[in-house]
Amino acid sequence: MLVRFGALIVGLLTVGHLGCDGGQGRYADLFSGKLIYEDLSYPLDRYSLIWPGYKADAIQIDTVKTIARDGVLLMRYHFSEHLGTHLDAPNHLFAGAPSGTQTELKSFFANAVVIDIANQCSKNPDYLLQKRDIEIWEEIYRPIPDHTLVFVYTGWGSYWGNAKKYFGFDRKKNMHFPGVSPEAVEFLLNQRQIVGMGIDVALIEGGRRNEMIVHRALLQRGKLLLENVANLDRVPARNAKVIIAPLKVSGSSGSPVRIFAILP
Repeated sequence: MLVRFGALIVGLLTVGHLGCDGGQGRYADLFSGKLIYEDLSYPLDRYSLIWPGYKADAIQIDTVKTIARDGVLLMRYHFSEHLGTHLDAPNHLFAGAPSGTQTELKSFFANAVVIDIANQCSKNPDYLLQKRDIEIWEEIYRPIPDHTLVFVYTGWGSYWGNAKKYFGFDRKKNMHFPGVSPEAVEFLLNQRQIVGMGIDVALIEGGRRNEMIVHRALLQRGKLLLENVANLDRVPARNAKVIIAPLKVSGSSGSPVRIFAILP
């Protein structure tokens, strides 16, 4: 599996042809040690956050064998598909729709842009990405290129590990955190050739929106949907590449993912 992923990863950086050249030519940049990589995923541990309604089956890690006793270390994990930094598959909402293992491989390798709305969110925790935010971004950075995964940076990652702040619970247990508006996602789906969207909060609709309109719009069209994305403040607005590596579990409705960013 690692060999297969490696072959696909280097395909992102095609600039020539690879022969027996010790990593020159086509893959020279990848093997040069000069590229900058960022991990956009949170580690899975007992501090990992999950949607409040799923808390009962969040994560359990057991030590099955130890080096001192058995000569090897072996761990056993039990966790929800939608724990931490994760991917939602179409069958999460639509019966009979494709599962997490039926996504086209090329969708997991994409251009990346980051739209920063952290300033708006710091003033209004219920702020939703608007179509106008996208238009302003494009006025500065040029139109979003084809085969792009659009990340939305709200700044909410600074609260990771603190459930009260991350979910924005008020005295009535209502949640307040940012998200994406239906208008914005429809613009991206209809006017741009995106692979999907990712955001640094627990629900792409935001804390006060439970209709799952944005979920349905993305998943019904077979687009990627990533939530609880980490370290988006380390990724430039444009010209990064990303690699998304979910677990390959048959019939899965989602999966924790490792997201690798290759920076320009």
